[in-house]
Amino acid sequence: MTTADESVARRELEKKAKVEGRLPPGQSLTLKWPILHYGSCSAFDAEKWDFKISGEVEAPTKLSWKEFRALPQTEVTSDFHCVTRWSRLDNRWKGVLFTDVLKLVNRRRMRICAGACGRSYTANVPLEDLKRPNVLFAFEHDGAPLAADHGGRCG
Repeated sequence: MTTADESVARRELEKKAKVEGRLPPGQSLTLKWPILHYGSCSAFDAEKWDFKISGEVEAPTKLSWKEFRALPQTEVTSDFHCVTRWSRLDNRWKGVLFTDVLKLVNRRRMRICAGACGRSYTANVPLEDLKRPNVLFAFEHDGAPLAADHGGRCG
């Protein structure tokens, strides 16, 4: 398929998605997945990786990579609508549901979940949003390991 053919096909899919109500106003459909990674990626070391749950919980928890990957895994298909105005439809994700992680601790007054990762990046998300049935910590996308440029492990 030529680039021109791909462009026509993408526009037809975009029209269909708009009619079906799957494409929010102002969004453009992409068949690719733009890279929004900040900075370079450090090498992944499974021995040093950890997942910590602390704060307003009764049982602070720390999981190794092996322990985290041993948690129940779920597959979810969803549309991805980026704030930079592109959308990608029917993404297949595999990972650990947030609600399964939440079962590991007894929360007290927690209403906001704050996440942190390398490069001092943090994000705050309302707990009610995270408790939706399809929210997960993904490590696969469309049947392949999540690429480092999309937040997956490096190295």
